[in-house]
Formats: sequence, C-alpha cells, structure tokens
Amino acid sequence: MEPRLVRHAEVIPVEAVPGICRRTLAWGERAMVLESTFDAGAQLQAHSHPHEQITYVVSGELEIRLGDEAYILCPGDSLFVPGGVRHAVPAQVHPAQPGRHLHIISRWPNRSCWPGQWDIVIAVG
Repeated sequence: MEPRLVRHAEVIPVEAVPGICRRTLAWGERAMVLESTFDAGAQLQAHSHPHEQITYVVSGELEIRLGDEAYILCPGDSLFVPGGVRHAVPAQVHPAQPGRHLHIISRWPNRSCWPGQWDIVIAVG
C-alpha cells in the first residue's frame, strides 16, 4: 500500500446521525482515523463493533458509557474501547458546547468496509 495524504479541508463531512458528523481522515489496511463533531446536545445510541477503538477528545467534554460505567473525557483525554463492547455517548457533558473527537479504529480480518461504508459496521440498538 502506498502512503496517502488526506487534507482535512478536502474531506466532506458525513452526518452519521442527527447532530453528529464524521470525516474519515486516514485509512489503511489495518486501521483508520475518524474525526467526529458533536453539535450541542447530540447523542449516540449504544452500539458495538468488532474492532478496537481509541477516542481522543480535541475539544469539548465527552461522556462515554461502556456498559454501566461512565467516563468523562476532557480535551487531551483518551479512552480505549475493546472490540465487541457496547458503548454510547448519552449527550455532551456541557450540552451548550459542541465537541470534536478523533477515533483511531483497528480493522478486523476479512472486512472490506473502508472508508465509505462505515455506517454499515455499527450495530445500533
């Protein structure tokens, strides 16, 4: 695989769910980096996926629930989410503030859904 430069300004954001947009900033054969922006008050329902995820908070504060446990992340904080673990973002900690986060996600074997088919890999509910 050849190196790939992705310029942020050239990536068109995709609305994943109302109030949450994502950009696929980089991808390869075994990992990808997503940027998500949460409008004030946006929520992400509980979901799981088979790959590992690391979330890094760039701005805003973020609550991530893994099962019954809640983690509050501030700018500069990160959280590792193992594959297969249900997690959710019930709402921004400060609902009047938008947030920006980076997600580093591993690819699991025999999966071909990069990067345009990202919404397919999340099992919501």
